[in-house]
Parts: sequence; C-alpha cells; structure tokens
Amino acid sequence: MMRPTHTERALARLALTAALLLTTAVFLPAQTTERRLLALPPEVAGTAVVDPAERLQLAVANSLYPVTPGDVYALTYLRAGDPVVTELTVENDYTINMGLFGRLDVRNTTFTELRPRIIQTVDDALPRSLPSVAMTSVGVFRVRVLGAIAQSRSVTAWGLSRLSDVVRDSLTAYSSIRSITIVSAAGVSTEYDLFRALDLGDESQDPLIRPGDTVTIGRAERVVHVGGEVNQSGRIELAPDDSLADVLAYVRGTTAQADLSRVRVNRTEDGTVRTHFVDLTALDGRFELADRDIVTVL
Repeated sequence: MMRPTHTERALARLALTAALLLTTAVFLPAQTTERRLLALPPEVAGTAVVDPAERLQLAVANSLYPVTPGDVYALTYLRAGDPVVTELTVENDYTINMGLFGRLDVRNTTFTELRPRIIQTVDDALPRSLPSVAMTSVGVFRVRVLGAIAQSRSVTAWGLSRLSDVVRDSLTAYSSIRSITIVSAAGVSTEYDLFRALDLGDESQDPLIRPGDTVTIGRAERVVHVGGEVNQSGRIELAPDDSLADVLAYVRGTTAQADLSRVRVNRTEDGTVRTHFVDLTALDGRFELADRDIVTVL
C-alpha cells in the first residue's frame, strides 16, 4: 500500500481546515442570533390603554370594574319635580360624599354593585325621585415599580390596569417575569408568576393593580433559548423546578420530524461552549438546564 505523498497530505490538511472553517461559518451566526435573543428583555404582549374616553368605555362595559379613587359619577334625580344633577367623586379613603344623602363606604366594590346602592339611598330619602347614576370619568393613580430593572419608576395606572400593564415597559434582559411581588397598601405581599398568565392563560397571575400597590420585579435566574424542530422557538425563562420536558411543552411541543433521543444543549462553561446530547426518551425529560443554555431539537 502506497503512503500518501507530502503534497497529498498537505491537500488533505487544507481540505480538513476548509471544512472546519465552513462548519464554524455556518454555526457561529446561528449562535450569535440565539445569544442576541437571550440578551433581550422578556416580551409582554399588549398595549396600555391611555385614552380617557376609551378607559371610560371599557369601565362602563366591564361589570367587574372596581370603584377607584378619582372616579366621577353623575347622579340625577327629581326634587319637587325639578331635575337635579350632582357630581359624586370617589375620595382617597374609598368613600363618596353624597351631601344630604350621607356618605357611602365603597371599598372592595364594583361599579355594577355601587350603582343600585346609590339609587336606593336616594330613593329612600326622596321617594319617586327617579334617581339614576352614570360614570363620567375614571380615576388614575401612580404605582411604584422596583427591583431588577434599569431604575425604579412610577407608572400611571387605572382601575383595569393589570400587572402586565405596569411592568411591560420596565423589563430588562435580567428581569424576571416568573417572580414578581406586589405589596398592597395594607402591607400584604403576594408573589406572581406572570409567565403563567401570558403563556398558559392563568389570569390569577396577572391581577388588577390597586392604588397603593408597590411592584417589585425579581431577577431572572435561568433563561434559555429553544429552537430547531419545535413549534414555537424563542427565549424562555424557567421556574426553579422546570425541566427540559417542561420547556418543550412551553414551546408548544415538537414537530413530527423531531428526534427526542438526540436533543442538543450548548452550554457555556468557563468561556467554552460545551455540547451535550440528551435522550429525552430515556431520561423522561429530567435533564437540568442551566442559565443561558441553547437547546436545539434535531
């Protein structure tokens, strides 16, 4: 058997080098794109309602609209046959001064519940006065947003503002949407997982914001990128107990071409990218992902 000549060996080395360079040229741009996506803040879909007229329409149409300090209502009734129109304002202590009809405590009340109370109060004092109540404007208030954001800020909110509305424009690449705490005016602290509301439709995790609330955004501990043969690729923040199988559920599952016995996980350790291949059919999805992992379903 003939040994390869010096020229043949040199050509072989050149071919191998070219192949490696070609592989690197194809691989790095994809990695760069994925790393860039990991450096973006979490996306919270939707747009805050800022137009006063639109807010009023939404409040009137929503039977669960909570009575909010700053709300203004128009009370109309007959007195000695003449129409009287009185403006009622919800004060900061959640009371309404109705003048000669007294004062109402309206805390923890919706406008749908309040309207008949006001009508009954007037009717009791002035029978056959035909009272009616209409909302004419909604109250607004400021909410303090703190935590893992560029800087603390105050955000304008109103009666139908949700947690997602007040954090949407404050999030950074290191902000968590899995751990957000609201401290109420009464000092009650409650933690919310906004991801479950946005991704899984759990509205209890995207509550209405109330006057006096303070919102603190936690720091994201594990963020990964998932791509390849999945139905919805992208950046995902993981909860402490989320596994690789959970992540694949978050991306709406895999395509028919997916090979779950060979899922690639690229992980940066000490400045070096190391590649792991995970067999989900054998591990039952319990492989633990690390922060900044790039997962590709082949």
